[in-house]
Amino acid sequence: MNYYQHHDSAYVCDTGNDFEEMYGHMLGNGHAGGMMDDMYNGETQWMHHKSEEHDEDDEHFGGFDMGNHSFSYTFRMNPDDNSDDLHFQGIKQ
Repeated sequence: MNYYQHHDSAYVCDTGNDFEEMYGHMLGNGHAGGMMDDMYNGETQWMHHKSEEHDEDDEHFGGFDMGNHSFSYTFRMNPDDNSDDLHFQGIKQ
């Protein structure tokens, strides 16, 4: 998984074969330049990743809210069936 900052949060996204299986194309197909070299003014790593690598309807599964010290994430075990998804959430105390 890759890690992307977004203001006071951080999100993760699959890489390699997992990315390709989930989204139907390889990671890196959307990048015009180097990984984050072509970011626009005010764009976060997460915003850039979503605009360069994903279609508008692509689903993401969670991340970390640094301000609230919490996280949530769903692991999709089978991209075609969400009945066996694993859901995790927690708060740092």
